[in-house]
Amino acid sequence: MIDRQTEKTTDVGGESRGFDAGKKMFGRKQHNVVDTLGMVLAVVVHAADEQGQHCGLLVLYRVWEK
Repeated sequence: MIDRQTEKTTDVGGESRGFDAGKKMFGRKQHNVVDTLGMVLAVVVHAADEQGQHCGLLVLYRVWEK
């Protein structure tokens, strides 16, 4: 299963952040892939302004690499 979560962040720390128009907040998105037992297989964190379908492919590629 693939899930996405948006977290509010600030500019402190130097990491990239973006604006998620759907949730109307600045921050980062996290895509997770878990198996049927809920064990995490892969995680991708990126700026919130990147599109979900593109990052979904990135996290699936991470699972495929293992």
